[in-house]
Amino acid sequence: MKPAITNLHKVAIAGIPIVLLTAVILIPYSPFFTAHTATLSLGITLDLLLTIPLVYFLLIRKTNIPKTTLVPVLVLGVITGSYILPEAHQQYLIAFKNWGLPVIEITIVLTVIYKVVTTIKKFKKVHKKQLDFYTAVRETCEQIVPKKIAALLSSEIAIIYYGFWFWKPVPTTSTTFSYHKNSGIITLLFAFIFIIGIETYVLHIWIEKWSLITAWILSGISCYSAIQIFGISKAIIKRPIRIEQDTLLLRFGILSEVNILKKDIAAVTISSAAIPEGEHQTTKLSPLGDLDSHSVFIDLKKPYTIHQLYGKNKTVTRIALAVDQKEAFVTALTPSTTTDKKE
Repeated sequence: MKPAITNLHKVAIAGIPIVLLTAVILIPYSPFFTAHTATLSLGITLDLLLTIPLVYFLLIRKTNIPKTTLVPVLVLGVITGSYILPEAHQQYLIAFKNWGLPVIEITIVLTVIYKVVTTIKKFKKVHKKQLDFYTAVRETCEQIVPKKIAALLSSEIAIIYYGFWFWKPVPTTSTTFSYHKNSGIITLLFAFIFIIGIETYVLHIWIEKWSLITAWILSGISCYSAIQIFGISKAIIKRPIRIEQDTLLLRFGILSEVNILKKDIAAVTISSAAIPEGEHQTTKLSPLGDLDSHSVFIDLKKPYTIHQLYGKNKTVTRIALAVDQKEAFVTALTPSTTTDKKE
């Protein structure tokens, strides 16, 4: 286990690269730079792309800070060089932008894919069951990049995976529960895709009269939005709620999830009653709010945090959710909960 980072070390990690970067930025404004522009431009480029990132790496190498945080340091170096170096002396900077950064980005993506596959295989071998893909990719990304970036990256990877890669039917067991068949949520999401398609076509024809580039940019954004909704829809079908030996795994596709210990469940109530306004400790598992229905309430003995798409979190003590087989769901949780029923 790597040692904890002291406050002094934190100051050094941030401060030393900033001091070096500041010194590099000041060089082009010195009279000496005018007399030796070519030589100093090369030196500045090497400092921005090699020296400062190397110093940063040496500062973080024995800490828990992901090594991939080197990428933002390199990007900052490229941006800085683009502003302070004369255009005639940016050839090495341009070469790195065109070749170096894409290679680094591809390497990170391949590393994530490799580690996800390895993690899933290792889990299956040890536990004799399949590890959930989204769980695996999120945990893998958190090992490689900072948590906020990991949330974004894992969400985007999962959307593409569930939308276009995962087509196998999900095995049905007595401990898995779907939540999309009776709620109509899939129909609603596909209606959104249909509406986006029509609006994209109409807007494209209208906007291209003024700017063809703008029309294609907006159409591209709309198409990607439709792809995201499609991936989210597929994930809702492919990621059912699960009850394991001592844990309840609540999921709403990749939009939200929370793992609850069964001993922390106070009661399970079959009810579709509306959530009172101002009730901050009660929330729907579905982040779609009133667009999605619910049929079950789960009361908790202590607060739990619901993790939502792109790293958003919400702490609650009562959760409303939709379950297709609500009676079977309540029965499965009965040994460790108090069950009630309200219509």
